[in-house]
Amino acid sequence: MATYTAALSLGFAAGPLILSVVGTDGALPYAIGAVLVACAIPLVATKRVAAPHFGEAPTGGPLRYLRLAPVAIAATILNAAVETAGMSFLALYAMGAGWTEAEAPRLITALMVGAILLQLPIGWLGDRMERRRLVLALGVVSALGALLWPFVLHDPVLSYATLFIWGGAFVGIYTIMLTLVGSRFQGTDLVGIYAVMGLAWGVGALLGPALAGFSMGVMTHGLPIFSALACAGFCVFVVMQQRD
Repeated sequence: MATYTAALSLGFAAGPLILSVVGTDGALPYAIGAVLVACAIPLVATKRVAAPHFGEAPTGGPLRYLRLAPVAIAATILNAAVETAGMSFLALYAMGAGWTEAEAPRLITALMVGAILLQLPIGWLGDRMERRRLVLALGVVSALGALLWPFVLHDPVLSYATLFIWGGAFVGIYTIMLTLVGSRFQGTDLVGIYAVMGLAWGVGALLGPALAGFSMGVMTHGLPIFSALACAGFCVFVVMQQRD
């Protein structure tokens, strides 16, 4: 699961990096996009990849799976909301704090590199300690880390280091929740929960940029405050679920 999440983050990081190198003018970026889409054809055309047979029909609808794995679904919404908000507005926020147009996107790079490289050690920790506690700890680190953004942007080294650690901790929440779901559920329940998590990702990706944009319009440091509140709210939800 850690390798999967690292690969997912690598894909998110590669897109903006490619555009920063080739630009957005002319046919080249569209040609590269077409080649990347074509790379998916062998994955869906091969007969070696087949859907597993579970031997039983799914029972219940999305609400049932929401009740089965509320923390995992909440983690998916959080990850999608804050990650898409950061990818959309982090560079703009940095430019408002004095970074140049060429320098600001490097913060996104630092964030995504942390999201890639730190997943394996976080996954290693997930195999050796109670996973819900680890998720809660990562949520606390993510909330506090977001609050540090306004205080470190004056120093590029501190900024890169903070975003590197924050990106790893924040995406690590999603990594551990995927692992937790995979270890607790099986068969059609597992498929159903992952399907609802996919829907939850879309909801988070829709709400995140909208809420972050509103927050940035209201206050100067709206982006880190939105990110910190979202992570803190998730931590509160995890604690409440543990008490139930």
